[in-house]
Amino acid sequence: MSNFVSQCKVSMKSFLRFLEFRTEYFRAVLRKFRPDDLYSDKGTGNLHILVMGKKDYARMGIFSLITFERHHKNFHFIIHCDFASHSYMSKYSWLLPKSVTYCVCILDSQDPYRTQLEIFSLIQGTRDILADVDIWWRGPLRNLSGPLTYNTETFKRSDELMALGRKLLKSRLELDDAATPMITGCVTYWGGQFSKFHKNEILSSYDYLRNHHYFILSTNETEWQLTGQIIMSLVFSSLDNYESVVAHEVSQQSVILESSWYRTSRKRY
Repeated sequence: MSNFVSQCKVSMKSFLRFLEFRTEYFRAVLRKFRPDDLYSDKGTGNLHILVMGKKDYARMGIFSLITFERHHKNFHFIIHCDFASHSYMSKYSWLLPKSVTYCVCILDSQDPYRTQLEIFSLIQGTRDILADVDIWWRGPLRNLSGPLTYNTETFKRSDELMALGRKLLKSRLELDDAATPMITGCVTYWGGQFSKFHKNEILSSYDYLRNHHYFILSTNETEWQLTGQIIMSLVFSSLDNYESVVAHEVSQQSVILESSWYRTSRKRY
């Protein structure tokens, strides 16, 4: 009996989650007929996302943009994508935010994690936001000033991978002896600042770590996907100061975002 009740609770929770998910699309359609002053106006700027590969990523990209737009007025959206993703997303232009630019400059053969790291390094010094494609935006990013990132929930293996990456890159990047940072991902915002690393250093460090024999032997194929985030973490931790989205969630007492990548955040939508 207890198992039956538990299953009913899980089923109801999944059903309510599904309704909430669909409601986001309904809200996006309604916004097309609402005056602009009814948006949650939380600032202006550019949001970058990378969409390539499977059609599922294009679908997630659409959902991510419409949920971000719900909470942020006057943002311009820059979608870095391959031809297939552009073709798919263009069919739903009526659902997407009004201000969208497609940068159809990605080849199918490119490493998506290295490509995202390249965008990350190119927007240094700007006030642009780089976000993962699989984010469900549940609230606004308020009071953006200095650098901001999202430190994913720590667990034993992520700590081990971060320590390994730091060990292999310490001399190459001239890292200091500060504590090993948590893995950075999901969202990064430079706040107009630069790190001490330029694009070539960042990308060459990725290539070095990704092809290092010890790193390959010490990780599996799934964990290789964290290589870019390890580099981001080391670069971001070199800044004098930065804030975490998690801290903003605590102060606001509300969830700002959820990621569907269970392996990193241990959350799923």
